[in-house]
Amino acid sequence: VPIYEVLRKEGLTDVCCVVTRYFGGVLLGAGGLVRAYTRAAKDAVDTAQIKLMAQAARLEVSVDYALYGRISQVLAEHGALTEHEDFGEGVTLTVCIRAENAQALCDRLTDVCCGKAKISKSEELWYDFAKQGQ
Repeated sequence: VPIYEVLRKEGLTDVCCVVTRYFGGVLLGAGGLVRAYTRAAKDAVDTAQIKLMAQAARLEVSVDYALYGRISQVLAEHGALTEHEDFGEGVTLTVCIRAENAQALCDRLTDVCCGKAKISKSEELWYDFAKQGQ
């Protein structure tokens, strides 16, 4: 219960926290055991990396240089995270966006670029959106 309470207070879900007692005696007493388990769980939570995983779509977006500024703004408005930018003959961006927002982003990019953007979905995956505070 003390471990569960730490996880609940931190608002964590879909986690597993294991605390192992190496000392088998009763010298700590009930209160001491509660404090020991609570402290161990709290230390683990404070040390752990918190991830906000969500289903995502990875998209490849290719445009001319003239449209790069416009699409950068649209990507930000829709919460898309740019993973890679390739500046060659044109600009090719690899972006990740929450799966439920992918179609709206594609539609908006098509509108903003007057149909001149080449957009392809490369894969669906689980992505850590905590990296960018999304």
